[in-house]
Amino acid sequence: MISRLIHHEKAPFFVKLDDKEMTHYLNRKKFEESEEGWYYSMSKRSVLIKYKAPKKDHEVLISFEQFDMIGM
Repeated sequence: MISRLIHHEKAPFFVKLDDKEMTHYLNRKKFEESEEGWYYSMSKRSVLIKYKAPKKDHEVLISFEQFDMIGM
């Protein structure tokens, strides 16, 4: 399952699937080769999220919270 969310201002801080933080790919090709994770397309200003379709209800959390690079 691939979802796309458009957010014009910035990339997310993190993405979680049912409280499990997903892998963030900086390289589009590596994202496409993976089974699960997320990638931010700067040219399209959108978040791509990929995961296997769960057989139960699930929650995807995309955090756009403010953060500073010094605190990372």
